[in-house]
Amino acid sequence: MRVLYFLTLLKLPEGNRLTPNLFGIYVAKLILELREKFSQLEFPEIQSIDDLNWIGDFLHVDDMVLIARLPSQLQEMINACQDWAERSRMRMNYDKTEVMMFYKSPLQKASW
Repeated sequence: MRVLYFLTLLKLPEGNRLTPNLFGIYVAKLILELREKFSQLEFPEIQSIDDLNWIGDFLHVDDMVLIARLPSQLQEMINACQDWAERSRMRMNYDKTEVMMFYKSPLQKASW
């Protein structure tokens, strides 16, 4: 099967209703890759009836949130996203990239 690519110079206007759907379709392979590569990021305390308690990322419109238990895991996930972006001819916006860390206790914070 031959796949043809084409260049488009047009994009959807900001706030278009199709943007979240198209982004979700486009990044579906990335989500599957992350879930496969980081399967250990399951949260057993979350009960799920469909066995989909893997929580490694959330998507909203055209933004993504990555969730990890350790900084090293987060860096590996970011690297995996960068690899996917390069293969998919996309660019990550590093100016909008931020990191938030939550700690259970001051002792946990000191250990990182």
